[in-house]
Amino acid sequence: MARDYPVSLDTAGALLFVTDTHLGRRAYTATQLEVAGADIDKLVPHVSGVAVGGDLIHWGVPGSPEDAQWKAWFAARNKAKPWARVAGKHDMNSFASPYPTRTATQWLAAIGETGQNQAIDCGQFRVLAVSPDMWNRIGATEDPMALSQSTIDWLSAQLAADSRPTWLVSHVPLPQQYSGHMATATATALNTVIGQNTHVIGWLSGHRHADIRNDLNHAQQLTVGGRRIAGINGPPAGGQVNGTTVDPWDSPLWAMVLSYTPGQVVCRWRNLLTRSWDTHAGVRTKTITIDA
Repeated sequence: MARDYPVSLDTAGALLFVTDTHLGRRAYTATQLEVAGADIDKLVPHVSGVAVGGDLIHWGVPGSPEDAQWKAWFAARNKAKPWARVAGKHDMNSFASPYPTRTATQWLAAIGETGQNQAIDCGQFRVLAVSPDMWNRIGATEDPMALSQSTIDWLSAQLAADSRPTWLVSHVPLPQQYSGHMATATATALNTVIGQNTHVIGWLSGHRHADIRNDLNHAQQLTVGGRRIAGINGPPAGGQVNGTTVDPWDSPLWAMVLSYTPGQVVCRWRNLLTRSWDTHAGVRTKTITIDA
């Protein structure tokens, strides 16, 4: 049945990827929040870890970031497996005039957490999650995401210290997948880091609100630093998919389950409201061949 949690998920290599929850933006009802969260909670025992790709909140009112909503929602989630999260542009910038901005330190204080960058141990694999120090804005115009040299150094050191297969996650996609979202210096540095580390599985991102029904490139093989990795630009768990042909406020709330075995990643898509497995280009799974 569509709602079953298939046996194939019960592997040491499965990761649940959730991104762009945008708490505070969508006209959520309590029932929608409960259903989406409950489905995530039921998926957690079938995976080895959870990665959240940023834009936890929407920050639609300049003086009122919805951090309390994120804290309450996250506190209620199943923590039987480790979670890692990154900051997105909405976590660090309001999108309403006068467009206030905060640093990663201020964001962490607001959500009651520490650790701008996070490493989680998922047994067979690891997840390294990296966030920008801040996200510069000039009025309504945003700069591409830039990671600091200290964050690049942290990422390199983490990869050097442990040779297990490793997912990397940040809010925006690499330019090899979708251009224009990442600062050139950051992309160049990551190209070198990924090329030097043969155990990188792939790069997880959000930001674009990928519509799995017609965005054929949101889960694909990328060549980065001369190596084949998985490029996963996740669909939004908070609705309003990119390029939608229906009312964006009625779009599904999606997550992905990514199952790694040496040489490949199998992608699945979960509709969190209907609590069922969804399709991408007419198929329920997609396999990406990688070098790790």
